[in-house]
Amino acid sequence: MSKKNLLNLETVPMEALRAIYEVDKGFIGTKSYMGIACFWNNEYRSFLGDASMATRKNMHLKFLAGRLDVSAASPMHLKILKYFCPQ
Repeated sequence: MSKKNLLNLETVPMEALRAIYEVDKGFIGTKSYMGIACFWNNEYRSFLGDASMATRKNMHLKFLAGRLDVSAASPMHLKILKYFCPQ
């Protein structure tokens, strides 16, 4: 299987997209998170709003590996965020 997105979310009907989003919300805080639902602290919304699914997923995994609350804000969160989303 290719590492590219196998599903183009821009072509998915809205009802299906809502269902996918809800499933992904349930995966926040686990290794199963897909990078679709918003998990980050409101303080970081400007960094992550336009981030790719892969970037969101990788950052989420890095937070988990560091035993960080994925929805919190801290200097360590910001350091990881700036690594994945340099501005």
